[in-house]
Amino acid sequence: MFVDKDTTKKALKLTFGRDYFHWRRFAFQATFAPLFGAILSFDKLGRKLDDKRHPEYQDADISAPIFIMAAPRSGTTLLHRLMSLDDQFTYYTLWQTLFPTLTAYKAAELLKTLDDRTGNILDRIQEGLAKHWFRGWEGIHETRFDHAEEDEGTFFLQFATPSVWLVWPFVKELSNVAFIDRSAQRADYAEVFRGTLQRHMWYEQQKHGKKTFLAKNVFLAGRLGIVTDVAPDARFVNIVRHPYRTVGSLMSFFTVPWRYHSPDIKMDGPQSKAFAEVSMEYARTVHRFMQTLPPERGITIFYKDLIENPEREILKIYDRFGLEASDEFKQKLHAAVTDHKTYASSHSYKLEDFGLTEDYIYEELKEIFEAHNLPRHPDPDAVI
Repeated sequence: MFVDKDTTKKALKLTFGRDYFHWRRFAFQATFAPLFGAILSFDKLGRKLDDKRHPEYQDADISAPIFIMAAPRSGTTLLHRLMSLDDQFTYYTLWQTLFPTLTAYKAAELLKTLDDRTGNILDRIQEGLAKHWFRGWEGIHETRFDHAEEDEGTFFLQFATPSVWLVWPFVKELSNVAFIDRSAQRADYAEVFRGTLQRHMWYEQQKHGKKTFLAKNVFLAGRLGIVTDVAPDARFVNIVRHPYRTVGSLMSFFTVPWRYHSPDIKMDGPQSKAFAEVSMEYARTVHRFMQTLPPERGITIFYKDLIENPEREILKIYDRFGLEASDEFKQKLHAAVTDHKTYASSHSYKLEDFGLTEDYIYEELKEIFEAHNLPRHPDPDAVI
C-alpha cells in the first residue's frame, strides 16, 4: 500500500498547527485515528500475505470494466445499485473498499459462516453501527457496509481523495488530493489501483467465473488517467445533471461532518468556495474526457431521464456497450424500480448557504450548459 508521505505530513500540520488547531476537530480525529491505523495496518499485512499465498491474482482478467461517473448527487448510486442486480457484474461493497485484500475477503467468509451459526449477531451489529455512524447522511445517501458502493475507501487509505476533506476541512491546503493524476507518484497510485482491482477480480473469478467489473465514483475525474492506464479498454457512463443542483448538493453532503467537528470553518467561507471550484473543474474534466471516447466506450445520459425511467436508460447503456440483459435481470430491475418510485429524498439546501450563486456557476460551466442545452434559469421545482 502506497501512502503519500507529504500529504500525511500536511494533515498532521493541519491537526496540530497553531493556525489550524481546534479541540473539537482534534477530538474527532483522535477518536477515529486508532481505527484508521488498525485498518491501514491490516491492509498492509493483507497485501503481503496475498502476494505470498496467491501471487496468481496478478494474472486476473480485468477485461473492459464499466465506470459510472458524474458530478456528485447525480444519480450514480441509483444507477450503480440497479445495474448491480445483474449477475454478469461484480462490484465493491463498502466493507470491501476498506479491506480490499484477498486475506480480508477470506476472513469475511469465515466470519459469515460463524455468524450464520450464531443467529446473525455480527450482521445485526454491523447494521447498527452503520446506522449510527452514517446517520448524518440519511435522506442524502443511504450508506451500509454490505451495499454496493464506490471505491473511495481504497483511496482514503492512501490519503488520495477529496474524501480526506471530510476529516480535514482545509481544501486549499490539501488541494493535491483532488487530482492524483498530476501527482509525481502517479505510477505508485496506479500500481495500488491495479493490484486492488486484480485481487477483487481474481476472487470473483474463482468463486463465480468470468465477471465484468462495475464501478461508480463521483471523484473519478481526478484519476481518469490512472484508470485508463490500468484498464485501457474501460467503458464510461456519464450522468449529466444541472450544475445548480449538483454543486450545492455536494456541499451540503460533504459539510455534514464539518458541522460537528469544525465550528471555526464557515459554511460560506473560502474552504467551501475552494471545494466548489474543484467540483466544477471535475465537471469540465469529465465533459471534455467524454468527447475523446469512441462511441463504443462511452455514453452520456441525463439525470432527469434516469429518474423518470431507469429501466429505459439502463437498457440504453446495455445497447451501447453490447451487453445482454437477461429476463431474470429485467424482472429484478422492474421490481427494484417500482420500489424506487416510492422514495423521496429529504435532502434540502441553498447555494447561498455556501457563498455560491447561480450566475457564478453558469459562468464557470458555460461550455456544459451550452453543450447540453441546460436552462440558465430553471424552474426551482423542476427535476433537472
